[in-house]
Amino acid sequence: LFRWPEFVAGVLLGYIYKLGRTPKWIEAHGDLAATVGVVIAAILIMTFNYYTFLHSGGLTIPFLLIIIGLAEARGPIYTILASPLAIVLGEASYSIYILQIPLKYFINESWVVVQGDAARPIWFRATTFFGIIACSVLVNKIFENPARRAILKFAHAGTIRTGAVSS
Repeated sequence: LFRWPEFVAGVLLGYIYKLGRTPKWIEAHGDLAATVGVVIAAILIMTFNYYTFLHSGGLTIPFLLIIIGLAEARGPIYTILASPLAIVLGEASYSIYILQIPLKYFINESWVVVQGDAARPIWFRATTFFGIIACSVLVNKIFENPARRAILKFAHAGTIRTGAVSS
């Protein structure tokens, strides 16, 4: 409930984008709009206390600007986000979100078993970071994508059988 305003703002932004009602300036300068949103967000983060201002919706407008700017980007930001690596990471983002904590705990507990309470060196932290991403990409390719295709195939077959598909 505390995040309701941000959620509604995001839904409205998606609705505006889907209707093609994005302001013309943002359509023409998506990269710049996203960059301006990042700069405003950075200034706000450095200026205000996170828990009092920022945690209660203070970043909503800059984040909306970033989101719509990225959606309309056609320049260098688009080139980066359209790269095969960015697409793979975007597809695996849910797996990364779900697996990051359990894998981090597993890897850290494995370290404790082998090294005790010794400090974790930077190479270990980097390996953990990239290992979690690699595992998430594998889970996405081996489990998520096939499951999604099977669900869609099953749902499509059900709509054809019931006659719900209109011509």
